[in-house]
Amino acid sequence: MASTLLYDFKRSLLKPVALITLAFFVIAGIGVGLYLHHISGIGPSDYENLNLLALCYHSVKNSFITGIVFNNQGEPLPDAKVLVMHDGEVVNSTVTNNQGTFNIDIGYPLPLNTSESTPNIVVEVEYNGLTRFWSSVPQYSGTGYGALSSGVNYGVIPIISSSELWKLNVNLPLIFSKSSESGIAILQEFGDNLIILSPDNLTLELGFFHNISQFNVNSPLPIKKVVNVSAFKPEIVSLNIPNGTNYVVVEYYLPGSPTSIDTYISAVYPHTDLWYNVLYNYPNPLVFYSLLFPFIAIYLAYSMFADPRSNGTLEFLLARPVTKGILYFNRFMANLLTVLVSSIIFNAVAALVILLITGILIPSYTIIMETLGTFSNLSAYVSLTYMSGGLTRQSKLALAIPISLYLVLLAIVFSASSFPSMPWLVYVSPLVLENYINDQILITLQPQILTPVQPLSLLGSVVSAALWVTVPAIIGYVAFKKEDI
Repeated sequence: MASTLLYDFKRSLLKPVALITLAFFVIAGIGVGLYLHHISGIGPSDYENLNLLALCYHSVKNSFITGIVFNNQGEPLPDAKVLVMHDGEVVNSTVTNNQGTFNIDIGYPLPLNTSESTPNIVVEVEYNGLTRFWSSVPQYSGTGYGALSSGVNYGVIPIISSSELWKLNVNLPLIFSKSSESGIAILQEFGDNLIILSPDNLTLELGFFHNISQFNVNSPLPIKKVVNVSAFKPEIVSLNIPNGTNYVVVEYYLPGSPTSIDTYISAVYPHTDLWYNVLYNYPNPLVFYSLLFPFIAIYLAYSMFADPRSNGTLEFLLARPVTKGILYFNRFMANLLTVLVSSIIFNAVAALVILLITGILIPSYTIIMETLGTFSNLSAYVSLTYMSGGLTRQSKLALAIPISLYLVLLAIVFSASSFPSMPWLVYVSPLVLENYINDQILITLQPQILTPVQPLSLLGSVVSAALWVTVPAIIGYVAFKKEDI
């Protein structure tokens, strides 16, 4: 009997329908990766290993651009080529020094008369086959930033062209209280390096907070880093943000002044902004495919049990010393194994495609949890199909029952939020555990913003998912055991 069951188990795993199922999930995983890449709006400029921060200075006497070129780890890139263009013609060019910085004269003064606008300027950076562009838009000189430390006597335009692999990004106008004077300070953190550029001599104090409610504007920053910045001199400083930090408070001081001129609060991404965007959007394509996968699971179970029972194929196996119950659960477990492998392949391939395109590694914990959610959903429909196959020998009816149940349950899922007085409705679906996992991923990314309309409990989700897999299978087994083959 053991050899017969093993033979049938192997045949169940290697039947064309099972292999086609695996191939479909590979294709679906590729589709998820490409779809996620599309809905996240990710392009090469979001992850290419070349970044530019600079300031464009213009006055009635002269004009120049000073800045820094660096990689996605915040390390300066020497010998990068910098070109300044106007109307398609190169105005001037230079290369960055050993500190990755450059200073380039534009070649002609820019107007400060507020009735005249600055010309279009294109800055191009080239390094190791990569290119980044920054293009200005015409603006009146009077709307540019000035210098807080010496009064507004010139205009400054910030130039930012970087990937989305930063952890902290601040492009901050600075304004004197009770004054119209304004300046600018640019801060970006890549890796553990903070890049700072300002037209003013400034002292920056950075405070780190897990919860922004801990910040008191009238109290000194409890944990802080102090950085002194010289005007028009790019700075790269090491910044090891403490674990658990969700917000950074930046206070700005003019040299020798005990009072800050401005304060800015910025969210901090523990990995990078691009990583956050990918993780935030990751559940969306999975939900889309989870609405299609039940049809695959239903057809798989139908082909392996309901249809063979209808056409008499199972009689051959039952002629041997094999009981109905053993045959039933032997094929049921083979189908669950196929679904498990398919779920693993689906999520692993999707994560691999994202890694290859963007370099963003989906956390293994997220892949495991999403795999569990996909598996629990599909297992429920395998179980429902075995139930219908056990209840009836009619092939078409055995296929129609789980499909009808799927459509009914799907309608319940979409309408559950409309019935707040019946919160238990959210658990009346095989999707419940997958929905719980997706909610937790989003809540982890934005704990203070995202709150589901009807929060799911872990216990309720697990119990519901377990019941959807076990109860229909048991009902199908009891019915199949009592009825003639």
